[in-house]
Amino acid sequence: MVRSLPESAACSPDPVFQRDELIVPQRAQERRIFLKFSSPMTFKFLGGMVFLVPFHLFGEAPVARMDPKHAAFLRDYCVECHDARKHKGDVRLDDLSLAMDTMQRADLWQKVLAQTNSGEMPPEEAKQPDKARKIEFLADLSETLVVARKALGDSGARTVIRRLNKREYRNTIRDLLGVEVDVAQLPQDGGAGGFDTASNALTLSSDQFESYLALGKKAIEGALALQKAGGAPIQKFHKEPEGVYNPYFARILKGKEEAVAKYTQWTQAIDQLAASEEYADKAAEMRKNRTSRKFYLEWDRLVGKPSPKEFGFKDSADIDFWGVSDAPNIIKAFGDYYARPSTDQGVYLACHKIHSVETYTIPDRWPPGEYVYRYRIAAADDAPPERRFVQFGIHRGGIDNFDLMSTHEVTGTLQNPQILEVRVSVGADKSRAYSIREKKRVRRGTEAVEFTRSFEKTGHAPIPAIWVDWCEIEGPLPKDPSKPQAVSLLSAKEDAAGAREVIQRLANRAFRGTTPQPEFIDRLENVFQSRVAQGDSFEAALTRSLSVVLASPAFLYLVEPENLERRDPPPGVLLANRLAYFLWSAPPDEELLRVAPTGGLAVPAILSAQVDRLLSSPRFEAFAHGFLHQWLDMDRLEFFEFDTEKHRPFDDSAKEAARREVYETFLYALRNKGSLRDLLSSRYLVINGLLANLYGMEGVHGDDFRRVELPADSPRGGLLGMAATLAMGSNGNDSSPIHRGVWVARHLLNEPPPPPPANVAQIARLEKQLLTTRERFAAHSEDAQCASCHRRFDGIGFGLENFDAIGRWRITDTYEKKGVGKKEWVIDASGRLFRGAEFRDYFELRDRIAQRVESFARQFTEALLAYALGRPISFVDEPLIESIVAQARARNYEVREFFQAVALSPAFHAPHSSGVKSAQNTTR
Repeated sequence: MVRSLPESAACSPDPVFQRDELIVPQRAQERRIFLKFSSPMTFKFLGGMVFLVPFHLFGEAPVARMDPKHAAFLRDYCVECHDARKHKGDVRLDDLSLAMDTMQRADLWQKVLAQTNSGEMPPEEAKQPDKARKIEFLADLSETLVVARKALGDSGARTVIRRLNKREYRNTIRDLLGVEVDVAQLPQDGGAGGFDTASNALTLSSDQFESYLALGKKAIEGALALQKAGGAPIQKFHKEPEGVYNPYFARILKGKEEAVAKYTQWTQAIDQLAASEEYADKAAEMRKNRTSRKFYLEWDRLVGKPSPKEFGFKDSADIDFWGVSDAPNIIKAFGDYYARPSTDQGVYLACHKIHSVETYTIPDRWPPGEYVYRYRIAAADDAPPERRFVQFGIHRGGIDNFDLMSTHEVTGTLQNPQILEVRVSVGADKSRAYSIREKKRVRRGTEAVEFTRSFEKTGHAPIPAIWVDWCEIEGPLPKDPSKPQAVSLLSAKEDAAGAREVIQRLANRAFRGTTPQPEFIDRLENVFQSRVAQGDSFEAALTRSLSVVLASPAFLYLVEPENLERRDPPPGVLLANRLAYFLWSAPPDEELLRVAPTGGLAVPAILSAQVDRLLSSPRFEAFAHGFLHQWLDMDRLEFFEFDTEKHRPFDDSAKEAARREVYETFLYALRNKGSLRDLLSSRYLVINGLLANLYGMEGVHGDDFRRVELPADSPRGGLLGMAATLAMGSNGNDSSPIHRGVWVARHLLNEPPPPPPANVAQIARLEKQLLTTRERFAAHSEDAQCASCHRRFDGIGFGLENFDAIGRWRITDTYEKKGVGKKEWVIDASGRLFRGAEFRDYFELRDRIAQRVESFARQFTEALLAYALGRPISFVDEPLIESIVAQARARNYEVREFFQAVALSPAFHAPHSSGVKSAQNTTR
């Protein structure tokens, strides 16, 4: 269905676009059409825009077509496994058209070429074509794909304008206004295995507009509060905690001692009554098969006197708890606590029954801004290495309700304490109370269980390890000049002219080079005046108008120029936006915008220099976190709750440090002209003190990640030896050769296995048999249907079995199940790569994989291009991929070279079709 849209409709407040409807401008000579929606959608245009996007439906493109004789090749060697009945790997070839007239068909033919050319298809056990016939088929297919690539590539199969994803939105607000917004309420980005930059997944509904309007309002309010507080005097708060807590502890201890005394008095009264002639027989009967404690509880239930209420308790259970279950252990714990040194000069972060969390609140009268918490802190001399860490965050009440923000190693001693500093940002709707505690699992009930178990095992409470001398809070701190300067929302005059000036100022910057139309500013000024007329204050009315700017598609979308004649914004600014959001997930800075409008980015040497500058900036860390997390499927780290007893070191702090090791290693390689090879195998690590402790490495301390050289026999170095990679290949309890093998095949060898068939038998069915891991998985995959896939990755997984579920090195493994028995064995890490060399152990496996750097480089290139271009990679990108890999190969796969090649490629400079129409400003 196609219908015309009058030009006046561009200002319609709520245009509705229906399924499969193409809206064509009346001036047909423009040969452009409006955005095609795949589902019904209504836009609430609160400062919104109508989007115009080309689809190049005019004119006929040539169609690439395979010679009909090759249909017999598919029928003879492919269809048996890929027909409507089997369709292995979710691939059907029995109905594959010989015409490559769509991207989907061409992509499928490209896969046929790749699988046949590599020798994977037909499989070894199947009938094989003779050499001449196979060569003819591959030659014709390769030539036809070249034609298809040209035809479909010219048809406008490109990325279209897209919405900012959640990360980009948060970062853009931060750079624009200097405040952080919580984007949790926004829908999750991405999907179907793609990146969160993929335009086809970044849709927008009317409900989301309302969410953006509300978030924008919060951001404006927070920015106004910050800017009004600018220049406020620096305040300082200092607290010596022993002066508060020692008297408090004394009151608690006295209360517990009194409870024990009252319990003793109560039991003595019962004993006296039970010894009387009246109750002697009953007491003798009750004492049979009863413990002393149970006797007193039963006495109250059966006799009811003397009443616990006479001793200040509700009932016998109450007096039993306070007098026996709780008080004696706490009294003992306090005795152990005060036996520690320096309790008269500071406090220990002890068990929850005494004092496990140190909390200090920034006073409400202090303005919003950046503050620093300082602690003079030390670890006790007898504290083991794994207990010399603290967690900083927000304690929301209860025992374990703790929002972890950061983890820090305590290197100070009681003789020479350290000063630990942590910065926080305080806004209008943010917490002002921050806490510190000893590192532990952030999991409900952990501390209570540990307290009880410690008494059961040792007769003592857990011995405190971390001592705090004092805490200091200072702020608001001066603005960091290295951070982007926020747009000023303050007006010299609180009238309509002043409001318009602020609206114009914000829109100019928020729209990233697209000039706001005067009508757009007029309507927002009218919104302001309407709100004032209804009784709103100047600030409230202005906030309403400014929040509309932040809900406008010109802000929420990355846009292209309206036409080739009117370049608004100029091509250089568009490229600057594209480059900044690619490498920083944020808007361009002043230097990039200074070069862009003059056309400087069109000069390869200038563009290359800017790419290097952006890569070297601390802001590039946003790319590392966003891209690497998605590329390497690191959300698997959150899939499982790791077993508390079996893998105690791998708490939330260790998990975060493991994640950062991946990011920091990548960043180190990039910033030091390192090679992509370093991610496969290297003679160094990039770790901090917490990870060094997890890996059993001595001499590495502190919170900063730094390069650490490795001995020749170390299993570390590269992704294969990282805790994050190995933990992702587990179930939270045991290692999983299947998950590890699949991950390596997909991400390091660029050989993603097909999806598993339906109704695969679960390995849990073997849990009642005493088998080694290798025997267990061999039994699991003994079926021929399973074996054809498992041979692709099981060998790799077995080669990684020397690492346990959290990545610690081991020589032996154990299987134990109650009622079944226990089995221990020496790990056999030998195996063979699919269609590759054998290896005797993990070290040879690592070497074999490191030799496959070409495959790894291609996989990285495909992922990097998909992320940068905002669309899936298809067969039309093959020449570009090969070119980038070749360029990087010539420079020993230097990581930085891949980014340079992508940023200077024609595809990155023109991710959209020619003749793109940009959005038009309009308000409701």
